[in-house]
Amino acid sequence: MKNVFAWEEKVFAPFDGVISEVVDGCEDRDSLNLIRDVIIALVLAPRQKPNDTTFFLGNHIIMQSDKGIFALFAHLRKGSIVIQKGERVRAGEVIASIGNSGNTIQPHLHFQLMEDNAPFAAHPLPFVFSSYEKKESDAWVVKEFALPDNGQVFRKI
Repeated sequence: MKNVFAWEEKVFAPFDGVISEVVDGCEDRDSLNLIRDVIIALVLAPRQKPNDTTFFLGNHIIMQSDKGIFALFAHLRKGSIVIQKGERVRAGEVIASIGNSGNTIQPHLHFQLMEDNAPFAAHPLPFVFSSYEKKESDAWVVKEFALPDNGQVFRKI
């Protein structure tokens, strides 16, 4: 996994808030097999585990902002979560690292904002990043108050 772009990259709290849920202990997937993983993700999983959030999300964190918005961070690396349920965190604080746990075909961070503490039932909320750098050809370009395109390589500044 060490040769994969996102593997073990740090995950930061996007705002001040309180941790409302922490799940750690799910194994990270060691090997990737596109055909097997797509069949599991699209065909078998919805039939076998429709309400099992841990099966889908793997190691994950849910935090609530001071304004009542919930943030979900999923597919985290086993053992990387450095906060606990009920703990207060500040924007920019490291809370975990990216892994490959749960129903995923490659290491990545699934992040979403929600109006309730219910990843599969709550309405998602739109968001933008205050700033980031995106990769364009061989250069990094600063973007502000925007969201990267699908498939875009980007990093925190």
